[in-house]
Amino acid sequence: MVVAVGGGYRYLHLHPARQTSVAAQPVVPAVKAVPTASAAVPLVAVTPDQAFPAAVAGYTRVGDTAVASCTGADSVGPTLAGMITQGHGCLGLDFALYQDSSNNEYSLAVFTMKNPVDAATIVGVLGVRATDYEVAVQLPPPGSALRDLPDSSGHIQEYQSYGHLVVVGIAQWSDGHSSDYQKLVNQLTPLLDAVSKQAETHDWR
Repeated sequence: MVVAVGGGYRYLHLHPARQTSVAAQPVVPAVKAVPTASAAVPLVAVTPDQAFPAAVAGYTRVGDTAVASCTGADSVGPTLAGMITQGHGCLGLDFALYQDSSNNEYSLAVFTMKNPVDAATIVGVLGVRATDYEVAVQLPPPGSALRDLPDSSGHIQEYQSYGHLVVVGIAQWSDGHSSDYQKLVNQLTPLLDAVSKQAETHDWR
C-alpha cells in the first residue's frame, strides 16, 4: 500500500501531515483473528541481518540498526504507537537506510508484531493515510555520500504486511525535490518487495 539509526543513526522528527505524498490505495480486506504463536514456538523479533539484504539490484544498504521499543517517540508517531499498544504488542523494530546510484534515499522499517492480525490492521489503517507519516525518516550516517535532507523534502511511503511483519518504506529524491512521485514509487517498490521477501523467510509461524 502506497501512502507517503544504532551505529551512527539519528532519527528525524516525524514529518507533519501537510507534506505531499502519492495517492492512497484501497484498504486491505478484514482478516479473521489469528492466535499468537503457541508456547512451543519462540516469540522472537526479526533481526536487521535477517531483514535487510546488503544489496538489492540497484540499491546498497548504507546502515541498519534495531531498537528495543516499537513505540518510542523518536521512531514512530502517536497513531502507530497507540495501535501497537492497544493490540497484542510488538517484539522489535529494525531500521535500514539504502541508496541507489543517484544517491536517492530509502528508509526501511520492519516491525515484528506478536499477532499477524495486528500487522494486517496497521497496514489497512495507515496504508490509506497518504500524508500521515508514522515512521521516522533516517538521516545518513556520518561519512556517507548522502545528504541530510530537510523536513520540507518530498516523500512517498509504502506499507506491506507479511505474517507477523509490518514493512514500511519511505523514499526521497537526493535533492529533496517534491515532484515525480510516481517515479519514486516505482523505484521504492522493488526494494520494499525484496526486504519484505527476505524478512518473511525469518518470520516465525
